[in-house]
Parts: sequence; structure tokens; C-alpha cells
Amino acid sequence: MKKNLATSLAAASLLLAFGLAAGPLHARDSNGYEVQFAAGASSKKMAGRIKGKNDAVYQVRASEGQTMKVSLKAQRATTYFNVNPPGSDQSIFIGSNEGTVYEGRLPASGVYEIVVYQMGGAASDNQTSKFDLTISVTGGHGAAGSSFSAGQNVEIAGARSDAVDALELRDGPGRGGVVGRVGNGRLMTVDNCDGNWCHVRTSTGSGVAGWVESRYLRSK
Repeated sequence: MKKNLATSLAAASLLLAFGLAAGPLHARDSNGYEVQFAAGASSKKMAGRIKGKNDAVYQVRASEGQTMKVSLKAQRATTYFNVNPPGSDQSIFIGSNEGTVYEGRLPASGVYEIVVYQMGGAASDNQTSKFDLTISVTGGHGAAGSSFSAGQNVEIAGARSDAVDALELRDGPGRGGVVGRVGNGRLMTVDNCDGNWCHVRTSTGSGVAGWVESRYLRSK
């Protein structure tokens, strides 16, 4: 019996040493799930739960130009989700800033990650939050062109909050770091567009420029 136990422990140690043991998709206490739609379906609703600072990560394969919609209904108000594009952890949607529903045309083909997480006291106190997450992917392939043109004057609209820094401007279309923030009603000028993203700059006041999804722009 002792010999068998020692052999089992040694085998387990080898698996861990070579990374062969089963584990989550992320090292940060995350639970990983690959989302697969049923035949003929374009959406799926999933029930889950997270505890404390643990994440739940849902992986969805989609193509450039398709439209993804993600909605979250959670037990706790401090439960959010982010959407990360393929090969990057620079989120194209940050739920703690932008709300519980994301809908946008996808900037690239590959595997997108929807990361559900908690913030505030619920996370630090190791509390549990149950949630329902609905993901849909629709539309054909190929990026759609924006309806805005270079030099056009536009206004920021549709940001979840009315704060002056509610919407993030990024250093690339669909991904990249945050280079500035603007709010609803801010007047901007379009430099150029790439698919469903446009590079804009402030028309008045302090100079701010960056990429933003065209769904947040309104013609002036």
C-alpha cells in the first residue's frame, strides 16, 4: 500500500512538473469554458457562478465582421464582464465602465474571451455571485465599412455614463492601450475609419485623439 501511494505521488509530481495536469485556461484562478452553439443556433445562454477574485472565462470563436452580443444578469451589482480580442488581454469592452451589455462588429478573426469577474467588497470578502450569461454571434464574414468619412464632424453618444471620461479612446482599431477618454456630447473630427472603428480627434479644447467604435459616433 505504501509503495503504491509513493508511486502515485511521484507520478503526480511529474505531471505537474511538465504541465500535463488538467487546469484552468488562465493562471489567475479562472474557470475556462469553450462556448459551442447548437446546430443551427447563433446564441447560447449559460448559468455560472464565481467566488471572490476568481474569474470565469468563456472562449468564443468568431470571424472578422461578425456581430457579437453579450449580456449579463448577475446576482450582485459588482459582477461584470470584459471582452478580449484574439491574442490580446487589452479589452475592447470593459463592463465596470460600460455596463452589462456589449454589442459590436468584431475587428478580427479568432478566439474571443468573455471574462466574468467581481469587484469591490464581494471580491475581497470572497463572496459568491451567480449569473446568467448570454452570447450570440451573427452576420456574415468580412468587415463592414463605417458610414463616416475623413474630415467629418461627429459627436460622442451612447456611452453608458454621462461622465466626461466615460468612453475610452484606443491606440488601434479594436484593440490596444487606452490613450484618452471622452464623454457624451464631445465634438470630434474623423481622421479615417477601419472597418467598424474610426480614428477621431477632439474638435475643441484639449487635444485628444484615438480609435473608437463607430457605434459611439453621431453625425453633426
